Amino acid sequence: MRRTPDHLFDRQCIILRESTTKGEYNRTSKDTIATGLYDCGVRRLKSNLSEGNPNNEGSATMKVYLPYDADIITGDLVQLLPKGYEYGANLTTIEEGQSYEATPPYPLPSHIEVELIMVEEEA
Repeated sequence: MRRTPDHLFDRQCIILRESTTKGEYNRTSKDTIATGLYDCGVRRLKSNLSEGNPNNEGSATMKVYLPYDADIITGDLVQLLPKGYEYGANLTTIEEGQSYEATPPYPLPSHIEVELIMVEEEA
């Protein structure tokens, strides 16, 4: 049995995935479904903020560590939460927290490492 080091996981995260379905009259609709709530850890943050040019947007990336059985793929949205977060039946109604987009996961024997890119909020 694989054992993930517990000291890596000091937070929780919800992984959200967009699903496109065809409904009545062949119209497509996009739904956001939660693949799960997982313990996770964040260990590194990189920010590329430009100095001197206010029109140039910055970006932030971080690496997250997940259990080896986490259901995550490239393009999933990840929301980081404090440890012990309790949720109801609808995981898509989280109002707090920043969303990050997942890059291709890198599976290791004891956990999965994923680099996350900050998603800009649309005004």
